Amino acid sequence: MFWNTSKQRAAQPGAAPYQTQINKALREAVAREKEEFPGASLLKSEQFLSAIADRIRQRGQPKG
Repeated sequence: MFWNTSKQRAAQPGAAPYQTQINKALREAVAREKEEFPGASLLKSEQFLSAIADRIRQRGQPKG
C-alpha cells in the first residue's frame, strides 16, 4: 500500500519523513486533476490545426 511504501522510503538515509512524502503526492494528484485535458495545448497550436485542416481537405478529394 502507498502508506507502507512511503514509510519504507522515509527510512532511507536523507529521505523526507513519510508524512511529507504523502502530502507531496497528494498535492501532485490534486494539481493533475486541475490540469487541462491532454490535447488542450494542441488546440492552441496553429501548426497543429493547420496540419489537421490539410489532412481533412486531402480526405475530401477524390481518389485517382
